[in-house]
Order: sequence, then structure tokens, then C-alpha cells
Amino acid sequence: MAVANPFVRLSLAVMAAVWLAAGCETKIEDEGPVTLAELQGIQPEPEQPAAETETTEPETPTVIAGGAGIGPQGEGGGFIWKPIGEHTGKLVVILPPQYTGHASGAYTGVANGGRMHFRFSKPGSGYGRNILVVANLKAGGAVHWPIPNGAARTTY
Repeated sequence: MAVANPFVRLSLAVMAAVWLAAGCETKIEDEGPVTLAELQGIQPEPEQPAAETETTEPETPTVIAGGAGIGPQGEGGGFIWKPIGEHTGKLVVILPPQYTGHASGAYTGVANGGRMHFRFSKPGSGYGRNILVVANLKAGGAVHWPIPNGAARTTY
């Protein structure tokens, strides 16, 4: 068994001490909209590269219905972003009952008033800030809910 170089061990110990002294936070940059499937680690189908255009105007984001975009903001009355679930201590997203059976993805069950539950591999704080939870609908299209702070409970 090889013994680690003392310099490497010391360097790692110093980096860990600095990180702990700084508050143990890791900055997570906003990656833009993330679907429920992506949050759960399910890889989406690869997108085809867009054709290059010769325009000098700045691009503006386009919201596209039909599953290719984030769609309109989802209806309220039961949406919950629960950053720390009781059973696992990890993120649980609960959709309003009107989406039960209409949203696609790997949900873990239907409970609490007939609402789909999606459970994730890390606490809500692990997803950072300015998150868009996007639910793709089986009939086509999508809806989304903005989450300003992944560490805070958010309801609609």
C-alpha cells in the first residue's frame, strides 16, 4: 500500500481547514432551468445543435410549448418544494393534485391529497438559488415553478 506524500496530505488538510473556516459553503452557479428528470439524474435526450445564423441582434430566450421549453408557470394550490424531507433528509417536490397522472418522470408515489411526490439525491440547498422546477406534461408542453432559494421551503 502506497503512503501519501506528506506535502500532499498537508496541502489537503490546509484546503479543508480553509473551506471549513469559510463556512463550509460551495458556490453553485445558476445553470438555468432544470427539469425534474435532470434533478433526479435522468439524462435527457441530446439536443441537436442549432443552425448558425448571421445576425447581430442579441438572442432573447424563447419559451416553447410542447415539452421543449419551460412553459407557463404551473398552477398553485398544492406545489411544495420541501428542501429537507422527513424520511430521507433530502429534497422532495410535490406537485399540485391537478397534475397527478399528467406529469412525466420518475415519481415515488402519490399521497397527501392525491399529489405526485418526487424525491431527490440531495437536500434542496444542494441545488443553489434561482431554480426552475419544470414538469413535462404527458399530453405535451410543460409548466414550471420558480424557486428563489433551494434551501427554503417554497409553496404555490
